[in-house]
Amino acid sequence: MSVPAHQSKERIYAIVSRIIEDQDSLDLKPRGIALLVFIYDRFKTHPSAPTTLAESEVRSLHKRIEDLFLQDSATAELLASSAIDRLLKAHCLVRADINRLQNSDQELALTQLGESIAEWYLRQSEFNGESLTVILREFNSHLAIIAERASIAEFDEDWGKDVRQPIQYVLTEMLLSIRRHQSNLDGKHELIRETIPTLLSSEGEDSINQCENLLERVVTTITDLHHVTLNASNVAYSLIEKIEHLAGTCNEVTVIHACNDMVRHIDAVTEWTRQRQRDWVEHHNEVHRFIRTVTRVDSQRRLTAALKRGIVQVPQWTLVCTGEPKFFRFRDTEPERKERKAPKLARKDFHRETVEVPFDMLRDVLDSQLSEALANGEAKLSDLLKNQAQSGVPLRKLAFHTSWLLSRMIECGKLDNANKKLTSVYSGASVQELRVTKK
Repeated sequence: MSVPAHQSKERIYAIVSRIIEDQDSLDLKPRGIALLVFIYDRFKTHPSAPTTLAESEVRSLHKRIEDLFLQDSATAELLASSAIDRLLKAHCLVRADINRLQNSDQELALTQLGESIAEWYLRQSEFNGESLTVILREFNSHLAIIAERASIAEFDEDWGKDVRQPIQYVLTEMLLSIRRHQSNLDGKHELIRETIPTLLSSEGEDSINQCENLLERVVTTITDLHHVTLNASNVAYSLIEKIEHLAGTCNEVTVIHACNDMVRHIDAVTEWTRQRQRDWVEHHNEVHRFIRTVTRVDSQRRLTAALKRGIVQVPQWTLVCTGEPKFFRFRDTEPERKERKAPKLARKDFHRETVEVPFDMLRDVLDSQLSEALANGEAKLSDLLKNQAQSGVPLRKLAFHTSWLLSRMIECGKLDNANKKLTSVYSGASVQELRVTKK
């Protein structure tokens, strides 16, 4: 059941007023967010377990955080209590045993808000293009629905409800979401590019293997994302072209502008994937070249250490470089042998026949007549063809140049879709009328 616009607006104002009056806030600290991730992971890894956790279990999960930073037990207990209180006030956790207030070890449950926050952080830590792939597929599915509704829309209300509003949502929400995911992937790529030199400078084979695996994973992800983006963009281009054609027949200017904006955004998305693939393939090759020429040759870093020591101290030797050595050729040079061609005699019984073919000037004539007609205000396909038919041009030749004339008229003039009746231009030949006006 749809809610009237004024009631929906009053409901939103009531919710906003309640939030301000109740002083609701999400005052979360890093340890609280980390505790949410631990609790969420606990429920996901043990799906058959109860949906609540005792407070002692939550405190044991918080102890894992404190073990990373070696806090003393008294400080750890205070931080755990503060983190749990903040999560309760932010409605990320809720007490599930409200009827047993005397129980010291109370049970806590994760709310939908807490699940969403923890799931968001877990998804951010995953390095892949799956989220962007899903958005592109969802984008194409929305376009397919809009194209289907545009093909059956008859009235302005149908176009507004089924085409104009959904296409604005696709343009503003989904395409901006794609750009946000691209920026997110760029940020992760920068972190990886900063991590690779640290791995290369570390001693041991494990760091080199980690560097190679990390590079392979990044290049594979970018390549897969590149293929998915190209496939999705090809489907999107065809659907947008269909929607734009249907909008042009019904003179829906807003939809046409939205289609042009979507094409521009999709071009930017595909160019982003191409550029990132080129950059990462080049970076991959540079790192592997360094591994082959430096790291693998000096795996123990002995040559590198000796070179560093030699650079620090003033050298006691000098190196004098003379000219480059000459390459001596030990074999005699042989002169180039010229091939002798067999003599040819002209045949006396041979006679070359030539036929002069007049140059086809029909396109130039049609182009000049089209320019003259547009200068007068309008040009019709039937009139241009009739003039040439009366001049004695064969029907086969006119049919051969008709497709070129159609594209030339659409290119030079403004298309008028009002009159599309069949008009006779030759004895026994008719064409569908095409009228263009001056731009």
